[in-house]
Amino acid sequence: MIRIETDNTVKDGCRVRQLRACLKDRDMRERLYSPDRLKYPVNNSRLKSKAL
Repeated sequence: MIRIETDNTVKDGCRVRQLRACLKDRDMRERLYSPDRLKYPVNNSRLKSKAL
């Protein structure tokens, strides 16, 4: 996923509605661009030791 944004090519009016992301996708945008998100997988060393 590269970017989530609304459709700004058409002005919003009574006959033409501007496309907007649903609530689920709006939340995804917050999670995707949040500075607190994980950018790489977290290693769990306890699981590795139990597997051996």
